[in-house]
Amino acid sequence: MSLNKIKRLIKTHRNIYRVALSAKKIIRPKKVNYCKEYSQVLELNRLNENKEHKENIKLIVAEKLASLLRETLCHVPYYREAVSIKADDINADNAYTALKEFPYLSKKMIMDNREVFLNETFDKSSLTYGTSGGSTGEGIGVWRTENEKQIERAFFDYEWGKLGYLNGKSKIVRFSTAARKRSSEIPWEYGENYFSISPYHLNKQWLEKIYKEIIRFRPDFFHTYPSCLEMLARYIQDQNLPPIKCGGLLLASEIFTKDQYILFKENFDVPIKAHYGLSECSNLAFAYDSSDNEYIYYKLNRIYSYSENYQDTQGYEIVGTSYWNFAMPFIRYRTQDYGKIENGIIHKLNGRGQDFLTARDGSKIPGFTIKIDEFTWDYLSVYQIVQNKIGEIILKVVPKSNFNQEIKELILKKQLERWGGFFNITIELVGKINRTRRGKHRLIVNNLESSN
Repeated sequence: MSLNKIKRLIKTHRNIYRVALSAKKIIRPKKVNYCKEYSQVLELNRLNENKEHKENIKLIVAEKLASLLRETLCHVPYYREAVSIKADDINADNAYTALKEFPYLSKKMIMDNREVFLNETFDKSSLTYGTSGGSTGEGIGVWRTENEKQIERAFFDYEWGKLGYLNGKSKIVRFSTAARKRSSEIPWEYGENYFSISPYHLNKQWLEKIYKEIIRFRPDFFHTYPSCLEMLARYIQDQNLPPIKCGGLLLASEIFTKDQYILFKENFDVPIKAHYGLSECSNLAFAYDSSDNEYIYYKLNRIYSYSENYQDTQGYEIVGTSYWNFAMPFIRYRTQDYGKIENGIIHKLNGRGQDFLTARDGSKIPGFTIKIDEFTWDYLSVYQIVQNKIGEIILKVVPKSNFNQEIKELILKKQLERWGGFFNITIELVGKINRTRRGKHRLIVNNLESSN
């Protein structure tokens, strides 16, 4: 395809955006100046659901990929060294073929060489850096621009908007680690349009008060981990209480089970939107029921990224390449999650379990709420939380060469501030943490359950 033809196609696509924008008003949150890509993402998602635009969408994402690959080859040191093809040789016609010339990435590869994955054209001081340990206890850090965060937001605003959700306007209940409190403190806080609850307080002492406070708040939506919502739903069921009325359940971070799906339907009776996504922004998929209602599958968003499988002895690992992240692009990123991808569908997604820890009072703490402070990833490579006794946990860490006693004491101090009211905590330095049969590290090892 000639350069002039590509330019004509891009101009045509811009006209599609303008027509779409004039045909349908986009409701944006107040007091937020959105980048132009935010509106484009909303409209591309809408157009993607219209079969008449199928070919246009294919061309747009192919050009997005070509642009990303050219940019990384020119301005990202790692790819400049690792890939031999020339940037000028990549276009929309051959972008997916060129993609196969890029090596697969792992978390360890990135965290051991973070700086070489940064785009040299971006001012690092203007970027935000976030880390996550996920379900594996292996840290991953990502630099992003404000625009890239807004683009990410647009994908969720569109999908959740199908249920009537309006970013910045809908009233949201969140079970959030950002709202964590000491065991003796009131476990919630209010914002302008949200009610955040500490997930560490979903126990006999607080559940009645939490339920009543949620009823008083009258939420439009819940945004939560499935494991946290399960505790509330079981309380409602056990106490034979009226269901909580809202517009929908927005579930994140964990795979949720069929039993949870049934439980949530019985105790809320509202639409459910669950998704599969990562802080690395490499893949995004939303959950649906199978036709026989026997299992839940995940439909990938083809505008968000290119998803493929890496087949190894453990099965079909999910690999992703985002079309939208230019500040720190991850190309062919191996997620450590497994599920065979066929026709844009992830079947039987594996790798994101739900684990619990038992506090001193016998209450359950969802494993996904356990967080390590961002600074610690400079000093350790992997961590794991082990529970052998009720109310006690061991934080096993694999230290880096710069780890020292001062860092150990600082980590322990921060963790005691966070959940010392629930557990006695010790830190144990280890040379390695064993992997599961699928080659992953487990974040939570609960030996209380295995001994029962």
